[in-house]
Formats: sequence, C-alpha cells, structure tokens
Amino acid sequence: MREVFRDLPQLTADRVILKKVSMQDAWDMYDYASMEDTARYLLWTPHLNIDESRGLIDWLTKQYRKGVYADWGVYHRDTMRLIGTVGFAHIDQPNDRAEVGYVLSPRYWGRGYMGEAVERLMYLAFYKLQINRLELRIMEGNTNSCRFAEHHGYKLEGRGVNELLVKGSYRTILHYALLRDEYLQTHNI
Repeated sequence: MREVFRDLPQLTADRVILKKVSMQDAWDMYDYASMEDTARYLLWTPHLNIDESRGLIDWLTKQYRKGVYADWGVYHRDTMRLIGTVGFAHIDQPNDRAEVGYVLSPRYWGRGYMGEAVERLMYLAFYKLQINRLELRIMEGNTNSCRFAEHHGYKLEGRGVNELLVKGSYRTILHYALLRDEYLQTHNI
C-alpha cells in the first residue's frame, strides 16, 4: 500500500484523469466547492473564499509528501480543469477495507464523469491494493449518490439513525459496501 501512496499514481479513464491536485487548481476547486449544492450532503460547508480552497490544497500537498492516502483530483480530460476529487476517506489496512469519498462539481453531475473516476479507484483498490471491502457513507436524502452507489454495485447494508452531527443537525447515514469477490464477478478484467 505504501508503494502506491509514496507517489500517488495518475489514473486515466475515457473522459477524466485522476492525479495530484496542485495550487494552480485553486480557482477551479473554489468554483465548485463554494456552491451550496456541492456541500449539501457533505460534512463541510461551502468554501467562503479562495483561501479555504488553497488551504485544502495545501493540506493535500502535505499528505502527498508524507506518502499517505489522499484524494486525487478529477480532471476533465479535454480541458484539464479540476472538476472534483475522489479518494479514500479512510483505510483500515489490518482488515483490508476502505471508505471511498467523492465530490463533483454540480456542473458535471449526471454525465458519468464521477462514475469513470470511481471505477478507476475501485480497480486500484481491488487489484493493486488487495482491498476486500469498499464502503460508502451517504447522508439520507442524497438520492443521487444512493443511485450512483447501487449502479456501481454497492449494496445498502444499514442505516445509522442520527449517526453524525453535521452543520448543527443530526443526520442519518446510509451504509453501502462492495466486496472484492462481488466486484470480480461483474468485472471481467
């Protein structure tokens, strides 16, 4: 696992490229991270100014230097603009499980860009990292993300009622998972 994260590899799909985020992407990040729609079902509030986006990129850069898991930037292949991030929110190495997290600019919702990015991440997780279980935690009400999870093979395993205090309100969290064996059965790679 350290081999992969020592120098975060670039991953390529049909219409997106996953690579390290850099400070030159701050305005692209701020463009989507400042939108209320982007943050509605996330733990963080919309970025109030460019400095918040720069701060997140600075933190990601430090994670890259440490060689620990951090988000990839999701870049539109034609424009090379940053349109979101995808990565592991948590890795439990002793149990070979990881939680996937993703954010996409609302300007690109519903067009399959994040699907391509998540598929590349799942391939890396199951083949290169030998992860046995990938998990998603989705706030109740985020029907688009639930449909996305199910479309990519994740199964709803349960609900954590009032599991997290988010932006001053208790939120119910839906727990989805996909096992390596299930993935291998549906992906003849």
